[in-house]
Amino acid sequence: MRAYVATYDEIFVTDIYERLRDFVPNEHDVVLDLGAFIGLYTLKHYKAERIFAFEPHPISYTLLCSNIRLNGLENVKCFNYAIWSQSSYLPFYEEDFLVSSSTPISEWHRNTHIKSFMVRTVSFDQLIEQRIIPAYIDIAKVDIEGAEKGFIKGGEKSLSRGHKNRMVIEVHKKVVNLKDFYNKLKELGFKFSYKVSGYETDIVYVIHVR
Repeated sequence: MRAYVATYDEIFVTDIYERLRDFVPNEHDVVLDLGAFIGLYTLKHYKAERIFAFEPHPISYTLLCSNIRLNGLENVKCFNYAIWSQSSYLPFYEEDFLVSSSTPISEWHRNTHIKSFMVRTVSFDQLIEQRIIPAYIDIAKVDIEGAEKGFIKGGEKSLSRGHKNRMVIEVHKKVVNLKDFYNKLKELGFKFSYKVSGYETDIVYVIHVR
């Protein structure tokens, strides 16, 4: 319940992923929801042309699929993968008090992320190359609990080609070097449009410009 309330507040109350109009999905957009949890962002933007939702936690994924099925959303596809630098299996560390903050990053919150289990991973480049998702994504919401660096590393080819037009990324400061991460985004052709700075995270809005 705590995870649900926290996520609901982010998506429906404070609108942390939608501070700019151009980053609000419309009915013509193809949307990527990375770190979908139980599907609140996907449900909010159910009118989008197509949505591809990824959630590695098995219980959250089951609830995500149930929410999509109960709402009859035929334009949504759900996947039980973690986004990473390559296709593999990784330990996934569950947060004791906030399951939505579970992470593949072992050094993050060692005192609360104790329980772990294996999850299947996939890279963004592989998603494109294997045609799991379309070659072009209009808007991506990326909330993958510290795995941002792995996501970028595994998607350099597709990201540099502009296969994602706009991204809103939650960057976790405890495990991501902000200077290196932001410089890498610029190298890949992204321009920063907006940023919300917090104690543990930044929410950054970027758009591909070349």
